[in-house]
Amino acid sequence: ALPGSSLGEAQMRRFAVFTGFDGTEEEWSEEFRLICSEGGSACSSVDFDLFTRLVDDEGDGGCYCSDAELRTIIAELSKES
Repeated sequence: ALPGSSLGEAQMRRFAVFTGFDGTEEEWSEEFRLICSEGGSACSSVDFDLFTRLVDDEGDGGCYCSDAELRTIIAELSKES
């Protein structure tokens, strides 16, 4: 995601799978709503600022990724395109 862009539920699920999510579609929908609530509102997408907070958050509410892990995920997603 680039500043000014956002990721929808399906796009965020692809990222979540790379970070260990293995639940059902319904479970992901609930998780996505929780992620959106972290942004302070009901939303249909995760913007750059919220995504940045999520990957930098080492607590239970985040999905911390090191820069190296993010580069690996980007490389894997690029192969799928």
